[in-house]
This record gives sequence, structure tokens and C-alpha cells, in this order.
Amino acid sequence: MRTREKSYQDYGITDDEVRYIKEFCRNSNDEQRHTIRVALSELDPYIAPYVFYSLVDNLSYEDICAKNYLYIGKGDFYGHRRQGMAAIKRWMILYGIWEM
Repeated sequence: MRTREKSYQDYGITDDEVRYIKEFCRNSNDEQRHTIRVALSELDPYIAPYVFYSLVDNLSYEDICAKNYLYIGKGDFYGHRRQGMAAIKRWMILYGIWEM
């Protein structure tokens, strides 16, 4: 299955966990942001920084495209973002940050 076709359920993430991960990313400090960057290193090196900014700064695909040219489509971007959120969840569990 392609990354763009996978849903949160395919990664084992519930709607409540999605909200928890987004809230964690938006309210993260410098040390936590480093952990988020490391978790996102599992993604394509081109996409990882944009997924990071999308999660931490609450930017949409359109917001990012207004500032930078992305050579992937909207569906692919949000597929990678879901994959990145699954990676962040794994790292949060690994570091004992996960509190759900």
C-alpha cells in the first residue's frame, strides 16, 4: 500500500492520539523538538523538514507551498505527515513521554 493511501488506523493511531500528538508538537520545547526531528528522520529526507514545520508550526500544505516549492502533491504530503505522526508516537513511547 502506498503511503498516501494509508490512514491513521493503518498506523494504529486513534483520533484522540492524533489530537494528543498534534498538541504535543505545537507545545514542544527545544529538547522535545529535537526528539520530533529525530523521529521524523525515518521519513524521506526531502519531506521531513516540511512535515516538521507542518506539525510544530501548525502549517497546512498550502501554507508551506506559499513559501517553498514542493514537488509532491497534497495527498502525498498528508500521507507522509500521517507516517511522521506514527514515528513520533513510537519515539514518545520509547522516551516515556507518551501519557495516553
